[in-house]
Amino acid sequence: MTPEQPAVRTGTVGIVGRPSVGKSSLVNAMCGGHVAIVSAVPQTTRSRVRGIVHASGGQLVLLDTPGLHRSERKMNLVLRERAVGVLDEVDVLLAVYDVSRPFGEEDRRATDVAAAFQGPCVRALNKCDLCSDAEIAAWLADASLPAEAQVPTAGVSAVRGDGIDQLIDVLLAHSPEGPRLYPEDMYTDQTPEFRVAEVIREQAFARCTQEVPHALYVEVVDLENRSQAKAGDLLWVRATIWVERESQVAIVVGRGGSGIGAIRQHATVALEQVFGRDVRIELRVKVKKNWRQRDAILRRISVPTG
Repeated sequence: MTPEQPAVRTGTVGIVGRPSVGKSSLVNAMCGGHVAIVSAVPQTTRSRVRGIVHASGGQLVLLDTPGLHRSERKMNLVLRERAVGVLDEVDVLLAVYDVSRPFGEEDRRATDVAAAFQGPCVRALNKCDLCSDAEIAAWLADASLPAEAQVPTAGVSAVRGDGIDQLIDVLLAHSPEGPRLYPEDMYTDQTPEFRVAEVIREQAFARCTQEVPHALYVEVVDLENRSQAKAGDLLWVRATIWVERESQVAIVVGRGGSGIGAIRQHATVALEQVFGRDVRIELRVKVKKNWRQRDAILRRISVPTG
């Protein structure tokens, strides 16, 4: 590197926060692609989802983590362990807060996690488009967050894209110098199987109510590339939506198959955008009783990706 060339920075960034603060939406906005699934259901993120940000000054590798939820249930304990474990693996920590909701105990948990981190911590105030400057100032006064490395009080809006470039600049400024790790056309290193399962799960969450989303997970049985005579390559997917009780099967399937049909239809559209080819999905719903109490399954659905 000559003296005329600016230093390139590459940093791994762990993202923490309570459920539903918009961490996954923020990852998607920063990466410019569909990396993490988004849902109004708390605890949607179950594993560390890795996204890649390309900028003129360097590269960021984002690790989205499960929300820090107050619960002693086995699945939540596993997810909490995954989230807190990120402290030992990253260069920079990004603590995300939702300033449109009062600062609460789960926000305090995220603050405590950030305080335990030995490296630089950046604090993003998300959903600022929903608040006035006076409301944001009142939220900050109530939260009493440490001032160092904090994103300006104008904050960010993952949905509208406000402040995203400035947040990337702040994270890069706190990242170490180093070469870029990924090519510029890559915005995630997730496996195809993981991406397919997550998109199907996202669409199932959007169409199920009450406790059903928490009681389901998606397993990809097979992915096959097939050739079409006129339309090019086709990605054929066989997947299973697992639930815990027979009564939940009927909820997911819907009257006359309308529920599972909508899941299949919307997942197909989303996956065709992700993979840039035609997609066909064969989807079934089955019961695996009390799967949230099974260590092997919890490990499988919450392991770091990539």
